[in-house]
Amino acid sequence: MENSDDIRLIVKIAQLYYEQDMTQAQI
Repeated sequence: MENSDDIRLIVKIAQLYYEQDMTQAQI
């Protein structure tokens, strides 16, 4: 049994960290 809500939350957090890393790398 998979919790889609948990997966979505993890994906959102992962995207936020990924975007932050990209912006820091560009600066």
